[in-house]
Amino acid sequence: SYRYLIEAVRTQDNLVSHSNIDLVETLLPEIPAYLQIDYVDVIDEASVNISVTADPESEITAFQLLRSTQFDADFLIKNTFENDYHSTFSISDHVATSGNPYFYRVDAIYQPDGCPVSRVVRSSNIGSTILLSGEENNNNVSLSWTPYRDFPGGLAGYEVSRKIEGEYVDIEYTGPGTTQFNENISSILDGPQPGEIKYRIKAIGSPNAHDPEGGESHSNEISIELETRFYMPNAFTPNG
Repeated sequence: SYRYLIEAVRTQDNLVSHSNIDLVETLLPEIPAYLQIDYVDVIDEASVNISVTADPESEITAFQLLRSTQFDADFLIKNTFENDYHSTFSISDHVATSGNPYFYRVDAIYQPDGCPVSRVVRSSNIGSTILLSGEENNNNVSLSWTPYRDFPGGLAGYEVSRKIEGEYVDIEYTGPGTTQFNENISSILDGPQPGEIKYRIKAIGSPNAHDPEGGESHSNEISIELETRFYMPNAFTPNG
């Protein structure tokens, strides 16, 4: 509740006069005790999945998804939606995942009766996509990626994955402060590679109070073109 009054002051002698006191009582539904983005995951070249966990005891059912192309820039509202069950839910977004990293935030919002605008009552942490890029030079592949921002429990590290016969296989683990990887591919150039090698990065989140598994975020997929080698038998016959 709030109490209001008007105070009038006469400047000549600082005489003060007060109005009556008016009482205004407001009713705000119970806001979420917590609201977090568990992870942001690249699904394919045009789709992103955002996993969200919200306080199931809250009476707030309206949320909005915001997106930015920079961590510390303005976030723009992409859509507003209702979620009646509050626990963990997923939101989809459609962006060019190989062109730019994207940063997301989710707000819990409440619009009182008679109020023309909604009020943000709780904001989540920021979650981002990972943008992977790479190149090959003299049989050496160099990968670099944008860091994941931010798991609720912190970043444990990254897994570098290479696609082998249609399945991604983890080939290297790096710490949370590393966003580069180099590999010499001389030994696999003559293997079952269809003229290219595909890579992907997986960020691993540390456990937190509302997600004991910590979450995982995958980057976009990139292809490193390989020099195709052909081996042809010659016409030499030892016995003529």
